[in-house]
Amino acid sequence: MVVTFNQGTYELSGAGKKPITLTLAGQQAKLTVDGTLQGSYTVNGNMATFRAGEAEGSARLTAAGQTQILKMPDVANVLAPQGSAVLACSGERMAIATGQIRLELERA
Repeated sequence: MVVTFNQGTYELSGAGKKPITLTLAGQQAKLTVDGTLQGSYTVNGNMATFRAGEAEGSARLTAAGQTQILKMPDVANVLAPQGSAVLACSGERMAIATGQIRLELERA
C-alpha cells in the first residue's frame, strides 16, 4: 500500500498484491487493498485535521483463519484518518494517531 501526501490532500492506494499487517482488537490481521482512499488534511505544528473523501475498490481481510472481502468505504472507516490527529516524525517514518487508529508509515 502507498500513501501519498500532496499539499493538503492524501491518497492511500493498493494494487491488491502485498498485504499490510493490522492489529485489530489485539489480534494480527492481513489486509490486501485493491483500491484508493482519498481525503484532505491541514497541519498546525504536530497536530493535523483529516477529512475522508472518496473511496473506491475493495480489500481482502484475513484474520483468525477467516477471509472477508470489504468495500473501500468500509476500509476507510478503519484506515482513513478522520478528525484530529497527533503527528510524529523520525527520519523516514511518520506516525498518525487519532482516538481510534494509529498509522505507522515508512518512506519507501
